[in-house]
Amino acid sequence: MCHKSSNEVGNTFIRQIDGRIVTDGLINIIRKFNASALPPDRRPCHAVQVLLDPALWETAINLPPNHGVLGLLLATSMAFCIPTALGVVCGLGFQALESAFFNAALLNETQKASGLVLFSTPIHLLDKSGLWVMFIIILLLLVTSCMFSIVGASSILYHDVLATYIKPFKRQAERTKTCLLCGKRRGHLASQRNICRCRSMLECEACHTDTWLMEECRNRPATTLTYGCQIHGAFRAYTDEISKSVLKISFTVMAGMIPIFIILPDVGVANILCFGICAPFVGCLCLSIVWTRLSRVALLTGYFVSAAGSLALWFAIEYASLLV
Repeated sequence: MCHKSSNEVGNTFIRQIDGRIVTDGLINIIRKFNASALPPDRRPCHAVQVLLDPALWETAINLPPNHGVLGLLLATSMAFCIPTALGVVCGLGFQALESAFFNAALLNETQKASGLVLFSTPIHLLDKSGLWVMFIIILLLLVTSCMFSIVGASSILYHDVLATYIKPFKRQAERTKTCLLCGKRRGHLASQRNICRCRSMLECEACHTDTWLMEECRNRPATTLTYGCQIHGAFRAYTDEISKSVLKISFTVMAGMIPIFIILPDVGVANILCFGICAPFVGCLCLSIVWTRLSRVALLTGYFVSAAGSLALWFAIEYASLLV
């Protein structure tokens, strides 16, 4: 069986495709799970960045609030497993190839630092087809990552800005203590004469009838259809009307992301800012879901303390050798 030399692996990749067309951020995400591609002094820093990777929570931002923590964990696991599996397979495959060549170095240190370890295994096994397979995989990861970023930011603007402050259903001073539908108080502190008795939409027969009518009359203009439920009809009409703004928000976020990549061409600086500033949002999001009495001041304090701690930890690991 004929094998290619170490120099041919890197040269074949360099001749056919320029590494700059692949986003450095996605290469770094995959390389974090590839121990062969990292020198020993860089592995702790990349291990910290794995835990602070915003891709783990960007998927979960698009989940409705009623999915809770279980949906958050499932979504982050799905966003986590693809680069993990790809990095582990490529790293172990590269080590297996080196052992097959009696531990000979297939790539030099410069090629390893450039991320060519990821492509060496597919090129050895599939020749030129392996290069195209890796290119398609990274292209899919690029499109998926951009989609998650756009959808996540759009969901935040839609639920937490537009529906809460700009176009709320009802402007109430005590939103957490009164019902959004009838305006009466809820909970054990409410009196029996003035307590909310609104049922869930899942238990409302009128809502089931409205849903059936909407499905049967989907070809008719939306302006001619009205909800007949006296409790949830107005709110359902409001959500249908405000949902028309989702596409506009998505295009606005997409247009706002393009200048960011133009202004910040240094991917390394952009990555550490994204890791250190955005990643503490994971804890704040989980607290806001599971802790109903969490105050606004405590949430913001925890976020800024977490961001400062993550940046300090990255600085200490990155420049530990210089400080000694």
